[in-house]
Amino acid sequence: MMKAITFIQILSAECLKTKRTPIRWLVFLAPIIYTIAIIWYFSLKKINVNTQIDIFAMFFEVWTTMIIPFGVGLISGFIVYEEELAGKFNGFLGSKLSRSSIYIGKLIILILLTTSSIIIATFVLIFGLNVFMNIPVSWSIFIRAALMTEIATLPLLAFNLWLSLAYGIGASIGFGGIGIVISAIIAIVGDKVWQFIIWAWPERLSIIQMYYLPSIAINYSKNYIIHETIKGIIPVMISFVGLLIAGLLWFNKWEGRKVYE
Repeated sequence: MMKAITFIQILSAECLKTKRTPIRWLVFLAPIIYTIAIIWYFSLKKINVNTQIDIFAMFFEVWTTMIIPFGVGLISGFIVYEEELAGKFNGFLGSKLSRSSIYIGKLIILILLTTSSIIIATFVLIFGLNVFMNIPVSWSIFIRAALMTEIATLPLLAFNLWLSLAYGIGASIGFGGIGIVISAIIAIVGDKVWQFIIWAWPERLSIIQMYYLPSIAINYSKNYIIHETIKGIIPVMISFVGLLIAGLLWFNKWEGRKVYE
């Protein structure tokens, strides 16, 4: 019970720290702007039997290959940068709370922020297509793809949190920039190696869900879709658990960056 209360207090404190920062704008406004741009683009095109597939592919491919690598780097960097500004990590590291609780609290807030972002974007897309373009959407498949996207993003969040703490916001954003390039390449030519590339997991695991759409499902068996999903989920979960444990072990011994000692 006490641990649950502690985590609620940590998460409440983390939410307060995002007030008057660019983080809330990035998380809540950016996905709306992005989705409106997608809807506007397809409103200029002729609607046909493949329109839902085209919308699904563009929405999730751009989100996973461009927005996720850069966005995760930026948000992770900002979350840690706030602590850096507040006494150069002194208050952060001098807290009476356990190091593990602090670290997990940071990671959970990152997960909540990125989950909120993809869910907002997906619901705005479904609403816009139904109301403004009169395109019936297989909403459950879109939502499932959004959840798979977030699950596949977990290892990136765990890694970027460590990177931001160890080397700062610049390193986190730079890592995201590298991720954009690699994820774009893997999305095109990575059929045999994507399950080994951390940046490829959000794109592949979301796009696999597209094969459930009515107009394309006839080309893919459920066994194939499940097999491909499991092939991606296994390295995602192993990597996330490994990075989380490694991050906790490292953070419990961390005393701040050497530049501040």
